[in-house]
Amino acid sequence: MKACSNCKEPNEVDAKFCVKCGKELDVLAVVGQETKQGKNRNILKKIKLKYILAVAIIIVIVVLGRVIIGYLSSKSDIELHILNLKNTDRNVRLEAIKSLGGLKASKATVPLIAILKDDDSKLRQFAVWALGEIKDSQAVGPLIGLLNDSGLDVRRETATALGKIGDVRAVAPLILALKDSDRFVGYVAAEALGEIGDSQAINFLNNILKVFYLSFNIFLFYFI
Repeated sequence: MKACSNCKEPNEVDAKFCVKCGKELDVLAVVGQETKQGKNRNILKKIKLKYILAVAIIIVIVVLGRVIIGYLSSKSDIELHILNLKNTDRNVRLEAIKSLGGLKASKATVPLIAILKDDDSKLRQFAVWALGEIKDSQAVGPLIGLLNDSGLDVRRETATALGKIGDVRAVAPLILALKDSDRFVGYVAAEALGEIGDSQAINFLNNILKVFYLSFNIFLFYFI
Protein backbone atom coordinates (compact mmCIF):
# COMPACT_ATOMS: atom_id res chain seq x y z
CA MET A 1 0.00 0.00 0.00
CA LYS A 2 0.99 3.67 -0.56
CA ALA A 3 -0.45 6.71 1.24
CA CYS A 4 -1.75 9.82 -0.59
CA SER A 5 0.40 12.87 0.21
CA ASN A 6 -2.76 15.03 0.22
CA CYS A 7 -5.35 13.09 2.28
CA LYS A 8 -3.19 10.25 3.65
CA GLU A 9 -5.62 7.67 2.24
CA PRO A 10 -3.99 4.23 1.67
CA ASN A 11 -3.94 3.21 -1.98
CA GLU A 12 -2.80 0.16 -3.93
CA VAL A 13 0.87 0.17 -4.88
CA ASP A 14 0.14 0.32 -8.62
CA ALA A 15 -2.54 3.07 -8.32
CA LYS A 16 -1.79 6.38 -10.10
CA PHE A 17 -4.54 8.46 -8.48
CA CYS A 18 -5.89 8.58 -4.92
CA VAL A 19 -9.21 6.69 -4.54
CA LYS A 20 -10.46 9.33 -2.06
CA CYS A 21 -9.35 12.78 -3.27
CA GLY A 22 -8.28 11.96 -6.84
CA LYS A 23 -4.86 13.54 -6.47
CA GLU A 24 -2.10 12.07 -8.59
CA LEU A 25 0.08 9.90 -6.43
CA ASP A 26 3.77 10.65 -5.93
CA VAL A 27 5.81 7.95 -7.68
CA LEU A 28 9.00 8.83 -5.79
CA ALA A 29 7.21 8.45 -2.48
CA VAL A 30 6.07 5.01 -3.53
CA VAL A 31 9.58 4.01 -4.53
CA GLY A 32 10.91 5.27 -1.22
CA GLN A 33 8.25 3.35 0.67
CA GLU A 34 9.02 0.17 -1.23
CA THR A 35 12.74 0.67 -0.58
CA LYS A 36 12.02 1.06 3.12
CA GLN A 37 9.90 -2.08 3.11
CA GLY A 38 12.73 -3.96 1.33
CA LYS A 39 15.19 -2.82 3.99
CA ASN A 40 12.82 -3.95 6.71
CA ARG A 41 12.53 -7.36 5.09
CA ASN A 42 16.33 -7.66 4.92
CA ILE A 43 16.59 -6.72 8.57
CA LEU A 44 14.00 -9.39 9.45
CA LYS A 45 15.89 -11.97 7.41
CA LYS A 46 19.12 -11.14 9.25
CA ILE A 47 17.36 -11.38 12.60
CA LYS A 48 15.88 -14.77 11.66
CA LEU A 49 19.29 -16.02 10.48
CA LYS A 50 20.94 -14.91 13.72
CA TYR A 51 18.17 -16.62 15.69
CA ILE A 52 18.59 -19.87 13.75
CA LEU A 53 22.36 -19.76 14.24
CA ALA A 54 21.94 -19.10 17.96
CA VAL A 55 19.55 -22.04 18.33
CA ALA A 56 21.92 -24.30 16.34
CA ILE A 57 24.86 -23.28 18.55
CA ILE A 58 22.82 -23.97 21.69
CA ILE A 59 21.84 -27.43 20.39
CA VAL A 60 25.47 -28.27 19.56
CA ILE A 61 26.61 -27.13 23.01
CA VAL A 62 23.91 -29.21 24.72
CA VAL A 63 24.74 -32.34 22.69
CA LEU A 64 28.48 -31.99 23.24
CA GLY A 65 27.86 -31.36 26.92
CA ARG A 66 25.87 -34.56 27.24
CA VAL A 67 28.53 -36.53 25.38
CA ILE A 68 31.28 -35.17 27.61
CA ILE A 69 29.26 -35.75 30.76
CA GLY A 70 28.42 -39.28 29.61
CA TYR A 71 32.09 -40.00 28.89
CA LEU A 72 33.23 -38.65 32.27
CA SER A 73 30.44 -40.52 34.01
CA SER A 74 31.37 -43.76 32.24
CA LYS A 75 35.03 -43.25 33.10
CA SER A 76 34.10 -42.62 36.72
CA ASP A 77 31.92 -45.74 36.77
CA ILE A 78 34.78 -47.87 35.42
CA GLU A 79 37.10 -46.63 38.16
CA LEU A 80 34.47 -47.41 40.79
CA HIS A 81 33.84 -50.91 39.42
CA ILE A 82 37.58 -51.65 39.37
CA LEU A 83 37.80 -50.63 43.02
CA ASN A 84 34.83 -52.88 43.82
CA LEU A 85 36.70 -55.87 42.42
CA LYS A 86 38.56 -55.91 45.75
CA ASN A 87 35.43 -55.50 47.85
CA THR A 88 34.96 -58.03 50.66
CA ASP A 89 31.35 -58.58 49.62
CA ARG A 90 31.17 -61.37 46.99
CA ASN A 91 28.00 -59.98 45.41
CA VAL A 92 29.55 -56.52 45.01
CA ARG A 93 32.56 -58.06 43.29
CA LEU A 94 30.32 -60.12 41.02
CA GLU A 95 28.27 -57.08 39.97
CA ALA A 96 31.47 -55.11 39.35
CA ILE A 97 32.76 -57.86 37.03
CA LYS A 98 29.46 -57.94 35.11
CA SER A 99 29.45 -54.15 34.76
CA LEU A 100 33.03 -54.01 33.48
CA GLY A 101 32.25 -56.70 30.94
CA GLY A 102 29.16 -54.81 29.83
CA LEU A 103 31.17 -51.61 29.46
CA LYS A 104 33.92 -53.49 27.58
CA ALA A 105 36.40 -51.56 29.69
CA SER A 106 39.90 -52.46 28.45
CA LYS A 107 41.31 -50.64 31.48
CA ALA A 108 39.89 -53.44 33.62
CA THR A 109 41.76 -56.23 31.79
CA VAL A 110 44.62 -56.58 34.28
CA PRO A 111 42.40 -56.43 37.41
CA LEU A 112 40.07 -59.02 35.85
CA ILE A 113 43.00 -61.30 35.00
CA ALA A 114 43.90 -61.26 38.70
CA ILE A 115 40.45 -62.66 39.53
CA LEU A 116 41.11 -65.71 37.34
CA LYS A 117 43.12 -67.06 40.28
CA ASP A 118 40.29 -66.54 42.79
CA ASP A 119 39.08 -69.58 44.76
CA ASP A 120 35.46 -68.74 43.88
CA SER A 121 34.62 -70.51 40.60
CA LYS A 122 31.66 -68.20 39.98
CA LEU A 123 33.89 -65.15 40.12
CA ARG A 124 36.38 -66.86 37.82
CA GLN A 125 33.63 -67.73 35.36
CA PHE A 126 32.29 -64.18 35.12
CA ALA A 127 35.80 -62.72 34.98
CA VAL A 128 36.42 -64.97 31.96
CA TRP A 129 33.15 -63.79 30.40
CA ALA A 130 34.09 -60.14 30.97
CA LEU A 131 37.52 -60.65 29.39
CA GLY A 132 35.82 -62.24 26.39
CA GLU A 133 33.64 -59.16 26.02
CA ILE A 134 36.61 -56.80 26.33
CA LYS A 135 38.64 -58.84 23.78
CA ASP A 136 42.06 -57.70 24.98
CA SER A 137 44.76 -60.04 23.64
CA GLN A 138 46.83 -59.75 26.82
CA ALA A 139 44.23 -61.96 28.50
CA VAL A 140 44.85 -64.88 26.10
CA GLY A 141 47.74 -66.42 28.06
CA PRO A 142 45.94 -66.46 31.43
CA LEU A 143 42.73 -67.69 29.79
CA ILE A 144 44.48 -70.63 28.11
CA GLY A 145 45.47 -71.84 31.57
CA LEU A 146 41.81 -71.99 32.56
CA LEU A 147 41.00 -74.57 29.86
CA ASN A 148 42.14 -77.04 32.52
CA ASP A 149 40.15 -75.41 35.34
CA SER A 150 38.34 -77.71 37.75
CA GLY A 151 35.04 -75.94 37.08
CA LEU A 152 33.07 -77.06 34.02
CA ASP A 153 31.39 -73.67 33.61
CA VAL A 154 34.77 -71.96 33.80
CA ARG A 155 36.22 -74.21 31.06
CA ARG A 156 33.18 -73.69 28.83
CA GLU A 157 33.26 -69.91 29.30
CA THR A 158 37.00 -69.89 28.66
CA ALA A 159 36.65 -71.62 25.29
CA THR A 160 33.94 -69.12 24.32
CA ALA A 161 36.05 -66.15 25.43
CA LEU A 162 39.08 -67.34 23.47
CA GLY A 163 36.90 -67.66 20.37
CA LYS A 164 35.68 -64.08 20.82
CA ILE A 165 39.20 -62.71 21.23
CA GLY A 166 40.30 -64.62 18.12
CA ASP A 167 44.01 -64.89 18.92
CA VAL A 168 45.81 -67.72 17.06
CA ARG A 169 47.78 -68.56 20.21
CA ALA A 170 44.62 -70.24 21.48
CA VAL A 171 44.34 -72.66 18.54
CA ALA A 172 46.56 -75.47 19.88
CA PRO A 173 45.09 -75.36 23.42
CA LEU A 174 41.55 -75.33 21.99
CA ILE A 175 42.36 -78.38 19.83
CA LEU A 176 43.35 -80.19 23.02
CA ALA A 177 40.13 -78.97 24.65
CA LEU A 178 38.16 -80.87 22.02
CA LYS A 179 39.00 -84.00 24.03
CA ASP A 180 37.74 -82.51 27.31
CA SER A 181 35.90 -84.95 29.60
CA ASP A 182 32.85 -82.71 29.27
CA ARG A 183 31.38 -82.98 25.77
CA PHE A 184 29.96 -79.47 25.86
CA VAL A 185 33.43 -78.04 26.51
CA GLY A 186 34.61 -79.86 23.37
CA TYR A 187 31.65 -78.50 21.41
CA VAL A 188 32.35 -74.92 22.53
CA ALA A 189 36.06 -75.38 21.75
CA ALA A 190 35.15 -76.45 18.20
CA GLU A 191 32.99 -73.34 17.81
CA ALA A 192 35.83 -71.17 19.11
CA LEU A 193 38.24 -72.70 16.58
CA GLY A 194 35.76 -71.88 13.83
CA GLU A 195 35.52 -68.27 15.04
CA ILE A 196 39.30 -67.85 15.09
CA GLY A 197 39.42 -69.10 11.51
CA ASP A 198 43.14 -69.97 11.56
CA SER A 199 44.22 -72.38 8.80
CA GLN A 200 45.51 -74.88 11.37
CA ALA A 201 42.16 -74.83 13.16
CA ILE A 202 40.15 -75.13 9.94
CA ASN A 203 42.26 -78.07 8.68
CA PHE A 204 41.88 -79.85 12.00
CA LEU A 205 38.10 -79.38 12.00
CA ASN A 206 37.89 -80.57 8.40
CA ASN A 207 39.79 -83.73 9.32
CA ILE A 208 37.40 -84.37 12.19
CA LEU A 209 34.45 -83.98 9.83
CA LYS A 210 36.03 -86.40 7.36
CA VAL A 211 36.54 -89.02 10.09
CA PHE A 212 32.97 -88.50 11.29
CA TYR A 213 31.62 -88.82 7.75
CA LEU A 214 33.63 -91.99 7.13
CA SER A 215 32.50 -93.53 10.43
CA PHE A 216 28.90 -92.69 9.65
CA ASN A 217 29.11 -94.33 6.22
CA ILE A 218 30.65 -97.47 7.75
CA PHE A 219 27.83 -97.56 10.28
CA LEU A 220 25.25 -97.27 7.51
CA PHE A 221 26.96 -100.00 5.46
CA TYR A 222 27.04 -102.60 8.25
CA PHE A 223 23.92 -101.87 10.26
CA ILE A 224 21.33 -100.54 7.82
